[in-house]
Amino acid sequence: MLTPCDTYANCRLVEAFFEREVDLGTKGRPSQTDLLALVQLADGYGVIAVEGKAREPFGPLVSEWNDGHGKQERLDDLCRQLGLDTTGVGGLSYQLLHRTVSALLEARRYGAREALMLVHSFDAEDTSLDAYQAFAAALGLGNAVANAITGPTVRDEVTLRLGWVKGC
Repeated sequence: MLTPCDTYANCRLVEAFFEREVDLGTKGRPSQTDLLALVQLADGYGVIAVEGKAREPFGPLVSEWNDGHGKQERLDDLCRQLGLDTTGVGGLSYQLLHRTVSALLEARRYGAREALMLVHSFDAEDTSLDAYQAFAAALGLGNAVANAITGPTVRDEVTLRLGWVKGC
């Protein structure tokens, strides 16, 4: 059971896209979100970017991924959009950065005031929960626990939340 979040309570699905590719605006491949949903909230729109995980990690850490000039430019841009210092993200999972930025970009594209990056874990052991929690803490969202949506933080006029839900 997911802890309620008043903002997303009773939201209505407007449209959803499987394997949605989002151009991040820098060199490199687009971010491919497992499911991207546009939802009607009580007072506007929200975007939910769902990342499904089944006993696999979020991919390489930023320190392992960042091995070239083009990648540093992308990292600089991702960190700018997330309000993070590039010198402190080496231990974070790169996938969480670009997936969350894709949620923010799509929220702006749709004129939505809310963005939620939601991890749907199909792993009874929640193998990657610690990586998610480290990312949430870096964003200043220290209340990241399983089956809950974090409190908000604002990035360029879009309210951002993270969530982790368990389900098989």
